[in-house]
Amino acid sequence: SGEASPEELVEAAIARAARLDPELQSIVTPMFEQARARLGQGLAEGPFTGVPTLVKDLTPIAGVPQYRGSRLFLDQIATETHMLVQRMEAAGMVVIGKSATPEFGLLPSTSPRAFPPTRNPWDTERDPGGSSGGAGAAVAAGIVPIAQGSDGGGSIRIPSAACGLFGMKPSRGRLPSPPDPRPVELAVRGFLTRTVRDSQAALSAFEVTDFAFPSVTDEELAARSRLRIAFTTETPGGTALHPDCVKAVQRTAKLCRSLGHVVEEVTPEFHNLETREAMVTLWASGPHALVAEIEAKTGAPPDRPVLEPWTWGLVELFRSRPDPDAALAGAVEQALRATEQAATFHDEYDVLLTSTLGAPPLPSGQPDQSQPFEALLEQVFGFVPYTYVANMTGRPAMSMPLYETKEGLPLGSHFVGRFGEEALLFELARRLEEARPWHDRWPPHSAHGFAAARTVEETPSDSD
Repeated sequence: SGEASPEELVEAAIARAARLDPELQSIVTPMFEQARARLGQGLAEGPFTGVPTLVKDLTPIAGVPQYRGSRLFLDQIATETHMLVQRMEAAGMVVIGKSATPEFGLLPSTSPRAFPPTRNPWDTERDPGGSSGGAGAAVAAGIVPIAQGSDGGGSIRIPSAACGLFGMKPSRGRLPSPPDPRPVELAVRGFLTRTVRDSQAALSAFEVTDFAFPSVTDEELAARSRLRIAFTTETPGGTALHPDCVKAVQRTAKLCRSLGHVVEEVTPEFHNLETREAMVTLWASGPHALVAEIEAKTGAPPDRPVLEPWTWGLVELFRSRPDPDAALAGAVEQALRATEQAATFHDEYDVLLTSTLGAPPLPSGQPDQSQPFEALLEQVFGFVPYTYVANMTGRPAMSMPLYETKEGLPLGSHFVGRFGEEALLFELARRLEEARPWHDRWPPHSAHGFAAARTVEETPSDSD
């Protein structure tokens, strides 16, 4: 609106980071002086001129450390800036830091052993989710209004659910992404925001212009007011959802029905153990490729303590296959099969609704890497039973903070749409946001929470 200058906005964000982040640990690399230098050089005029933001530590910025949440890369300085960050800066955004992530973005939590654990501002004894956990904690706390994230199995939607935010995983190819070393491109980049409007504005500003599908603001898709929505509380692995998550899905389904949509309880064909097992193989192929590259260059694998147990577990799982190449080929085939099944499903239903997570936000340090790998694997999939399927099939998916537990912890409602139909999801999200707004819900450890506490402290009591 022009009521504040870019300098005021950036300095306010830096001040909030200084006050809030010692507890949250959401920022691994402060870039305050770089942000001030950018202001001094003059900002590009764009839709986000002067808006302070964070970039996830998996995304490179030239001249800035890129730890990737790992002790293996504590001395790495990026030599190039990712295309999405270039577009963000060209739109006027000001990066004030790099946000925390678990090692290589592999866990749905943000407690890397290379750094202090990131805390959830709703309850600092809990984890903010991952792998864009630093982004989620910072936006939820009000340090910045928008932060860049990435999503290879739920990593935008998971922290959005755990931190009470809106998070959209775009369709495969919607935003600039580097080549994925895996044979199926699982990871996409995107943003975590407090509002549907801000997320849609960001995707609209940064989407690849030659994308072969409708824009994220496509008016024809947005005009479809009566949708067919399927929902399920059954999981691909058969694990039981937490009762609060079941209740949130049921209440969300009822809310959708009250808005005039046709809502039916249906479990999709592609929600099965074969899809889950294929995802494990695809996940494991990434760290395996990294370790193999190090072995090829140095003649030896990294020292055991350098990488975390979850990373080693994935490497060893991949290498334990009788024929790893055949297993990887089989995983690709299953991903293609699931993609075809998803397309058939969407011939009948516009949207699939599930819980984003299998449980409310976990205690800090969970999932527990000290347990045997098979038990850890089950804990991971118990917490993230759904999100990875949209990555395997390339479809857009979003998490919305429509409900919460009786303790006040946020719960995410997860919607998956047809490939390329973000505009339809955004319009659905906008109507749900109007019906059950969350903008006035702030966590205790936030800029709003501190402001409220100061007001109480500064107001004389009756006895005074």
